[in-house]
Amino acid sequence: MKKYFKKCEEFTICGALGFKSEIIGETSIENQTMFQVMVRGSGRVGKAFDPNYIELVEGQIHDVSNLVGSNRVYQPHEDFKVYGFNALNSDDKWSFKKITDSFKGDDKSWLICFDGSPEINGVTMKSLDYAKLSDKDYNVKINDGLVGVFTKL
Repeated sequence: MKKYFKKCEEFTICGALGFKSEIIGETSIENQTMFQVMVRGSGRVGKAFDPNYIELVEGQIHDVSNLVGSNRVYQPHEDFKVYGFNALNSDDKWSFKKITDSFKGDDKSWLICFDGSPEINGVTMKSLDYAKLSDKDYNVKINDGLVGVFTKL
């Protein structure tokens, strides 16, 4: 399994690329992931030994903030590529929106590209490119991209 970690101004992004046979476990101290971004594959994530879990679907962003601070287990159903969005401060609250079309930005939000090559205001992005937004309109050609806007509440 290959793991990623990127520290940004107000958040961090973690990630993993692995095979169906690999399971990811995180302790309550390590687990700060608020949103899980399933780029490729599918699987499920939940608190260790808890029968309740969240199904993770390819191409979607999932709210997993209810698992922050717990021992967590990720079990893939197939080979996978997954990212996590984490707050730098555990007291911070964030929301997200998957972007599929043009939108109005605000200065409390960050745009992150997780896959593909979408065009935002004429600029082609690549995986793990991100930008602080401002109060203006953003023209989007999503192409094959997986893009999210994360807003600090």
